[in-house]
Amino acid sequence: MTRKIAIPFLAVACLCSVLLAQDQVSVTNVVVDKLLEGTRVTVACTGNPNVSSFLTMNPPALVIDIMGATSSLKQNQIASAYAPVKGVTVEPNEAASGLRVTI
Repeated sequence: MTRKIAIPFLAVACLCSVLLAQDQVSVTNVVVDKLLEGTRVTVACTGNPNVSSFLTMNPPALVIDIMGATSSLKQNQIASAYAPVKGVTVEPNEAASGLRVTI
């Protein structure tokens, strides 16, 4: 996982938390697409998300915890056709008392 992917994604997550001001947080969509020479992952949500993130090295991944969130997604795994992202997983997480998004 490179910082080229992590920085745009964290910017989108921060923008989402600033722009949305509802109480209940729900992840409504996840999109992986090509952006110039990189790959962008967008996590759309309602409400005002409280987000925490970290990188793992083995396996390489960007992990984003969305505290107090629920999922409105039809599936919890989203495939990616754009390297280096192989896919995105959205799962309930006790530590976050909400959702964990793993890219």
